[in-house]
Amino acid sequence: MRFPIALFVFLLFTGCKKDEEVAGGERIEIYKLEAYNLVQGKCQVAPNGIALDDNPVIANNDILEYIETTHAFRVTDAAKQRVSALRDGQPFAVTVDKTVIYYGIYKPSLSSSSCDHSITLGNDWSSPNRLRFNLGYPSGGGSGITDQRGDPLIIGTLKKQGKLR
Repeated sequence: MRFPIALFVFLLFTGCKKDEEVAGGERIEIYKLEAYNLVQGKCQVAPNGIALDDNPVIANNDILEYIETTHAFRVTDAAKQRVSALRDGQPFAVTVDKTVIYYGIYKPSLSSSSCDHSITLGNDWSSPNRLRFNLGYPSGGGSGITDQRGDPLIIGTLKKQGKLR
């Protein structure tokens, strides 16, 4: 009688599987878009006719850390300068191993135009060389934006690299 119970308990526990974490990719990069279309009447990239620039604005090695709770990257001086050189409203793509995870719009802190339909990238003045991804600009509330900043592949890649805080 003990053997069937032991077998049942063994099968019960070996059959239970914990949800596996996404392992992540090799590199995260942020590219400006060379070719793109915007959704009519919105500050939002349409997912057709997209072409990434040849070189990333922020390369994987430029990312020093990612603060998950505030969606902020701390980057190298060179990356911060390249981002600062972007024009207001420049569309970009966040990629993992060159696969686009999401699109956004660059909005410097002093921009006079709003962007309520996209994830936006701007300065985080709480620390030098920190850039923050927000839901919309300027309020940060966004309007019907799907929040992809915590995408499991992005988070898994950052964790794998030891850059997740």
